[in-house]
Order: sequence, then structure tokens, then C-alpha cells
Amino acid sequence: MKILKFNNNTTVQIPEEEIGISCSGGADSSLLLYILMKYHKEKIHVFTLSNNIKRRANAIIVPNVIEKCIQLTGNFNVIHHSWYSEDQTKEDLFNYPYQFIENKHFKYYYYAVTANPPVDTVFQSGIGEHELRNPLVIKDEVTHNGYLFTPFVNKDKKVIASIYKELDLMDNLFPVTRSCELKGKLEYYGHCGKCWWCEERQWGFEQL
Repeated sequence: MKILKFNNNTTVQIPEEEIGISCSGGADSSLLLYILMKYHKEKIHVFTLSNNIKRRANAIIVPNVIEKCIQLTGNFNVIHHSWYSEDQTKEDLFNYPYQFIENKHFKYYYYAVTANPPVDTVFQSGIGEHELRNPLVIKDEVTHNGYLFTPFVNKDKKVIASIYKELDLMDNLFPVTRSCELKGKLEYYGHCGKCWWCEERQWGFEQL
């Protein structure tokens, strides 16, 4: 298992075999995809769930992220799996890729969940995913019997931004990512600037 080290004591473990990753097109999962494509040469299965409530925006954004990562890394040993739902639950997100693990296509899966900003950080849109991403709780980075890797689970958006800068990705990869989660009528490539995820992105990167 290869271990990569980045800013703020962030480490990413990479096995020397096929792997899978969930990619939404947001800043976190796009960074993790880049790191895997840069430093891992075996096949990478990229999984993207899009839903009708948010106008299937992920299906539009992720191919652009993958293309940019190919341009930046020279690695095109990637298979993109894209599927759809009316809305989106955690079960929807993991049930499909888990079938690949059960069928032994690969045994390691990556998910780029991050920690919330510090508890004294207040956004106008209210509290985000507090229970799942509570910054006061230190979580295991490898769970589910060793198959689920979440290397950013104890890092917040400012740490993610520092890794973007460390890897010189602010002017090339970051602009094609999209973190907006506002439901309803949106432009696919824009940010509303009002939802919690836009505010978190602005807080971490000091730009949308």
C-alpha cells in the first residue's frame, strides 16, 4: 500500500490494484480523483450519481472533471459509471458501487467526505451536514472492514484548499469543479452563492 503525504498531515493510502471512487464534481472528490489518477496506474472506476431534484448537474460536471484530470495526469485508465435517481440518499450513493465490490471487480472504494468548518463558523444558510461531518469527532479514515477509504474525513475545506495550492491546481482543476447543492432551477456550471455548500466553498477557498 503506497502512502502519500500532503499539507496539514493529510495522507492518502493507495493500493496497487483496481479501485473505485465516488465523484460528484465537487472540490473534494475532484481533488481525490486527481490524486488517485496522478499516483495510481491501475484501473480506476469513477461512480457518479445524479438526481432529478438537482437537475442531474453531477452528470454534466463530472465528465469535465475527468477530462481535466486526464489532461493534467496523462492517465486515462478510467471507467466512468453514471446513474440517476429522483432524489438522493446515502443508500442510493453506495448501493450501486457496492455491487462491484461484492462481484470482486475491486475491493477498495474512496469517498471524499470532509469535516465541517469549526463549530464557531456561522453561515447565513444555517447548519450543514453536522452529524455526518462533526469536526469535534475524530473518525477512522478506513472503515467497513477495510474497503472504504475516506482520507479527508477529518479535514475541512481550508485544508482541501491548501492541498489544491500545494499541487498547483487552483487555476486548472478547481475552476471546473462545482459545489452548489441548491435544489430547483440552476445553471449547471454556476454557483448560487447562497446554499450551505457554496458558503463552505467560499469560506475554504475564499472564492466560488
